[in-house]
Amino acid sequence: MKSGAHSLVIALFSFVALGSTTACKGKVEQCNAFIDRANQAQTSIGAMKFESEEAAQLDADATKIDAEAKAVEDVKLKDDKLLAFQKSYGKNLTDLAKNVRDLAKLHAALKAGQTDVEAQAKKLEADAEKVGKDSDKLIDEINKYCSGGT
Repeated sequence: MKSGAHSLVIALFSFVALGSTTACKGKVEQCNAFIDRANQAQTSIGAMKFESEEAAQLDADATKIDAEAKAVEDVKLKDDKLLAFQKSYGKNLTDLAKNVRDLAKLHAALKAGQTDVEAQAKKLEADAEKVGKDSDKLIDEINKYCSGGT
């Protein structure tokens, strides 16, 4: 009887260990899919010229950033933590697109001769700085989670 119980415990342990390996593989595959798509978004965004003073170009870039946010949000994930990261990352990209649109409006106002844009420029700079810090923090959290740090 002891031997049978021992075998059951070993079988149960093997099942749990196998299930854990399968769950980890799922997490790893999901992390890879999410990170690959996020990296594609970063590459696309990195190629943009935010120094442009052309409102139309900046608006077009903002539209591309929104498309990247949608593409990242479309990655199929099941892991709850990754789903939260995905939502946060998509919001971060959407916030970036808004900042770029605001920059386009600022350049359009300057081009139209508006001179009282200093407050707008300061707010835009603060918003952009916040998006950058939020992005850095989020990327660190994703990397820790996907590398097994949390």
